[in-house]
Amino acid sequence: MSTNNHSRILDSFDLFLEKSNELKQSRFYDFIKQGTGINTHIEWSQNEGFSTFVQHPDEGAVKAFVLTLRFFIKPNESCSFLQIKKHLINFNVSKDILKNINKSYENLQEYLDETIVIYNGEPITNRKVLDNFLNGKYAHTDKNKRSVIDYWKKDECGYLLWFGNFCGILYNYMKLIFHTADVIEKIKEHCIAK
Repeated sequence: MSTNNHSRILDSFDLFLEKSNELKQSRFYDFIKQGTGINTHIEWSQNEGFSTFVQHPDEGAVKAFVLTLRFFIKPNESCSFLQIKKHLINFNVSKDILKNINKSYENLQEYLDETIVIYNGEPITNRKVLDNFLNGKYAHTDKNKRSVIDYWKKDECGYLLWFGNFCGILYNYMKLIFHTADVIEKIKEHCIAK
């Protein structure tokens, strides 16, 4: 591998670690560290109607988290999962490390493709929830995705469930990011030790 390519890969690793550390400093992560979990509980009684119990990060914490998350999921970013996987291959890391990262990434992809509910006759996957919130509310304002979010908001209790699910998806991304960051740290330590 050329020195220039080696340097470019290390720069991508550094950016991945920098953005991972930003997430560790986030209010979203502070909420997770409290250990209370992400929960949305809705009850209905004939006397009282609907009552909700919501336990998830606030909108501002989620928005800040999403802005950093984009670095990991946009394929053109040098520190995206796609690019990092390529860099790990080019860096000649062990097959076990590659297998571990690939399995973790595949697990997340399987989770994103899980149908969580049939809503108005349509199967809704975690990926669809992620896509609607990212591209209809937080990262972009795609008109169609925005209309889905607006439709979900018409039912306050339902929206709380969608938002809670979205927070859970972000939490699963965060676990993969931190796991990958640990692997990158070990690779960098090994490089420095040489």
